[in-house]
Amino acid sequence: MKIIFKSIKNLMNYSVWKAQFFYDKKSKNWYLFSSKLINEKKKSSNFALGALGGALLATVIIIFSEPFSLNARVRITDPINLYSTNDLKKLSITIKPEILGQLSINNQLVHNSKLNKKILEIKKGSNLNHSLVKFGINRYDTQLAVKAISNLINPRNILAGQKIHITYNKNDLYNLTIPISKIRKISATKMDDKSFFHYEDIINLNKSNKTVYGTINSSLFLASKKAGIPTQITMEMIRIFSWDIDFQRDIQPDDKFEIIYETFSDKKNNIIKDGKILYTGLKVNNKWHKLYYFPTKSKYPEYFNIKGESAKKALLKTPVDGARLSSRFGKRKHPILGYTRMHRGIDFAAPYGTPVMAAGNGTIEKASRNGGYGKYIRIRHKNNYKTAYAHLRSYARNIRPGKAVKQGQVIGYIGSTGVSTGPHLHYEVLKKGRQVNPLSLKLPTGKKLTGNLYAKFKNQAKKIDQIKSAENFSLTIMAEKE
Repeated sequence: MKIIFKSIKNLMNYSVWKAQFFYDKKSKNWYLFSSKLINEKKKSSNFALGALGGALLATVIIIFSEPFSLNARVRITDPINLYSTNDLKKLSITIKPEILGQLSINNQLVHNSKLNKKILEIKKGSNLNHSLVKFGINRYDTQLAVKAISNLINPRNILAGQKIHITYNKNDLYNLTIPISKIRKISATKMDDKSFFHYEDIINLNKSNKTVYGTINSSLFLASKKAGIPTQITMEMIRIFSWDIDFQRDIQPDDKFEIIYETFSDKKNNIIKDGKILYTGLKVNNKWHKLYYFPTKSKYPEYFNIKGESAKKALLKTPVDGARLSSRFGKRKHPILGYTRMHRGIDFAAPYGTPVMAAGNGTIEKASRNGGYGKYIRIRHKNNYKTAYAHLRSYARNIRPGKAVKQGQVIGYIGSTGVSTGPHLHYEVLKKGRQVNPLSLKLPTGKKLTGNLYAKFKNQAKKIDQIKSAENFSLTIMAEKE
C-alpha cells in the first residue's frame, strides 16, 4: 500500500497524461516516461514510481470505463532521442500497445463524458483541414490533428469521398479516425496538454488458399462469376493467359478451368480481401494450359509453365482489346482493288479511335504515312522481330522514330487512312524481314527459369499439384456446369 500511495503521490508530480513514449524496435515494446524527466534527470527514481502509478491508474480506468478496444500497432509523434535505449529501459516500465491506445481514449473520457461523435465525408474540391474547420472544429485542434495524421499518411492523399470519424465537444476535437481500408485505420488523439499523438489500428488477417474448378459454357468471365470467383481474380486470370489464349476466338463450350488463389480473413472467417493467384489452368481444344506463380525480382507476380517458361511472351497475341478479326493472313480478293493478292497480315475491325497497343517492348522505327498503309507505325523488337500497324487514325503522344515503347503501351488509334474500306487495324509481324502469320506464330518466350531457380520452381509446382489432387482439401469448391 505504501508503494502504491507513493506512486500515486509521484503521479501528482509527474502526470501520466503528460507522459512521453518510446518504442524500441528490437524488443518491439513501448516504454513510458514522464516528459518532466527531460529536464530533471536526477529524479529518475521518483519518475519510475510515478510511471508505475500511472500504469496502475490506467489499469483502473480500463476496468471501469469500458474503453474503446485497440488491437493496434501504435506509433507516437515526436519520438524522444535524448536518452539511449538502455537508459530508457532502466527508467521506465513496459506498456503494451493495446493499453497505450486505451489510455489515450480514456484520458478524454475522464475529462469529459459528454463527447459527440460524427462521420464526415470529404467533399469534392475540399480536403481534410477544410472539412474539419467547415464542420466547426477550431483551427488550432485542426492543425495539430492533421499534423499528427501526416506522420502516417500524406493528407493530400485523403481524397473526395473519404469518410472521417471525429469525437468532439462544441468546437474542440478529441479524436480523429480515418478508415484507410478494411484492415487499417489511422487516428490522432488529443492528450491532456492539448497535443495530438497518432497511431494506427491494423487488423491481423489469416491467409488461406481457395481452389475452384469449373466448366465454361459461353465465356470464362460468366463461368467464374457463377463459381463465386471475385471479378478482380477473374480479370487477372484472363491477363495471365492473354499471351497464349485468344478469349474471343479460342474458348469453346465445355472447356475447363481451375484456379488456386489466396484469401485473407478476419477472426470471424469473413474474407476481407483476396491475394494473388498461385495456380491457374485452362483446358482449350482438349489441351491443358497450366501456369504457376513463382516469386521473382519483379514487383508484379510472374507466372510460368511447367517447363519454367514465362507466361509473358515477347509479343501480345492481339494488339487491340476486344476487336473483331475481320481478315486473316493469306491469299484473298482485295475489297477495293478487286483482284486476288497475298494478305500479309491480319485485320481487326473496331470503332474509330480504339486504342492500339505495342505488341512488345521495342523501338519505333517508323511513324508516318506509308502509301496504301496510310498512317503507319513499325516497331523493332529483340530476336529479329518487328511489328507493323497500319490505317491508323492518329498517333499517340510522343510516338516518333527512335522512341522506346513498352508492351501494352498505347501507340495509336484505329482509323481508315490509306487504301481502306472502314475503320480497322492491319497488323503485321515480321521475322527476319519477312511477314509471318501472327495467328500461327509460336510467340518467342520471355524469361525462362534455369538452374537452382528452376529446381525451386519445380518443388513449388509439385506442392501446388498436391493441393489440387488432395480429395480432402477443405477449401475446394466445385463450380457447377453452367
